Amino acid sequence: MASSKNAHPGCLVAFGLIFLLAGCVPGVIALNSVFFARATQGWHEASATITSLELRRGGEDGDSLAIDATYRYRAPDAESPEAGAMREYTGDRVGIHGGSDNLGSWHQTVFQRLDQARRDERQVPCWYDPADPAQAVLDREQRWGVVGFLLVFPLVFGLVGGAVAWLGIHQWRKRGAAAVDPRIRAHTTLITADGGGTVMLWFFALIWNAIAWSATVAVMQGADIPMAVMLGVLIFPLVGVILIGLALLHTARRLRHGQPRLRLEEPAWLNGRSVRATVLMASEPGPDARIDVRLVVVRRVVSGSGKNRSVTEQTEWSCDLASDVQAGRMAGVDWEQPLELPLPSDLPTGDEDVTWRLEWHVVRPGPDLSAIFILPVAAGDDGAVLQSSEQKAAAERAAPLAVLTRAGIRIAEDRGAVVVSLPAWRNPWLYGTGFVVTALLTLTAMICVERVAWWTAIVAVPLLLLCWRGVVRSALWRSTITLSAGRITVAAGWWRLERHELQPAAISEIERHSSMSSGDTPYFNMWLKTADGARIAIARGLPGQAAARLAEMINALRGR
Repeated sequence: MASSKNAHPGCLVAFGLIFLLAGCVPGVIALNSVFFARATQGWHEASATITSLELRRGGEDGDSLAIDATYRYRAPDAESPEAGAMREYTGDRVGIHGGSDNLGSWHQTVFQRLDQARRDERQVPCWYDPADPAQAVLDREQRWGVVGFLLVFPLVFGLVGGAVAWLGIHQWRKRGAAAVDPRIRAHTTLITADGGGTVMLWFFALIWNAIAWSATVAVMQGADIPMAVMLGVLIFPLVGVILIGLALLHTARRLRHGQPRLRLEEPAWLNGRSVRATVLMASEPGPDARIDVRLVVVRRVVSGSGKNRSVTEQTEWSCDLASDVQAGRMAGVDWEQPLELPLPSDLPTGDEDVTWRLEWHVVRPGPDLSAIFILPVAAGDDGAVLQSSEQKAAAERAAPLAVLTRAGIRIAEDRGAVVVSLPAWRNPWLYGTGFVVTALLTLTAMICVERVAWWTAIVAVPLLLLCWRGVVRSALWRSTITLSAGRITVAAGWWRLERHELQPAAISEIERHSSMSSGDTPYFNMWLKTADGARIAIARGLPGQAAARLAEMINALRGR
């Protein structure tokens, strides 16, 4: 049986587009109902006589309701409008939305009103289309609960389908690049080999904004819109603005950096050797830029079978490397940055299940550049053998602060002291999920207050305040740690910075706890514990390697 890795990425693209289109169908229905409700505001009123009426239950549990009704009304004859003749029409449409549902109490309320009129042999108002008098409704109320429910589908299905289609296109481009070409093109979710990722993002962003803004404008022009529905509808254009922002960022990266390439300077890449390569970029990094390089070996792990079969990636080995901007130079139209890469002998070669990746990141003012190169590593021969542990240690000694700078931590020197700064808004992929979940919980609470009862706010408000405090605290938390020979100074907090000055000998323990992870990378919160029992927070959301390196720097001052 062929592995899933051999499956064509076009399947992902097709599946994602089907998901996207499936989500658009309820959105189109919701948008059509809004426009239909607006159109009925200009229809003419007439008196109707109910001839039949039934409140029908549907669904597996019988909890879904629908009103079946027929009624007669008189309106101008559409075939001879000039003569002013009237004729009797028969209608069967009750409200704006057809079919059955269990959202709200509209069915019960309207049925009771119509049934009472039928029993009392009274006529009820109806509204007919002057351009087509055969079209009429008995109730013109826009059911915003139904509109809001239908608009959830484009949001969820659109995001999921778009993400799956994006992944398929990315893998499609990745499969199409030749790993053995002397110039290996970068595979990255930010910039694909020919710019197709950016084009796809623009296409998706424009389609999303066209639908989202049309629906929002149509809904907002209605009268007496509940606040919960208004906030729910505004989520769609907000997502559209974010997509446009991402597309602009990707375009700026593309225009500024072009497509980086990797030129192999060795005739063969064999494990057990140290090989040379050159990264070619369209723009000069600049003297204030920083280049972070990481060599990673990833193994594809398959677990389970049948429907329970899952495929994950496991990091076999990684190494942070040093790359000095001063070593690069302009050669023609390209900036050439030389690299020397270790290929340890005790690691597997690149094949269907093992991938050697070179992660290249240029940090500079303005749009950064990130790229991933897939390396063609084959089995070694009788050349010089490099053990992975020795080579990794040598690479870390060459760039002792690389793992800190890669984690977004700023390192500076001030009169012989090392200043480690952990800025706010450093880990958006960690607290961003919290913001989204908390926003959805807030929207749900508002809908409950609007549709259920006001007393639900008594329970919801305290919980929401705690959630918002948590995500804002996670985003704004920052610290500055000054390490000198005889003193450690910590200024940390999120609302107000608390300052502590400690003697290295007064620290009894460096405490680390991890309650979150992303992929194979755990993230740690860190504290300094003193002999008198004080517990001082120094870091939040640090990747495992960066947390270990910061602890090593503090322990070095403690003489441990």
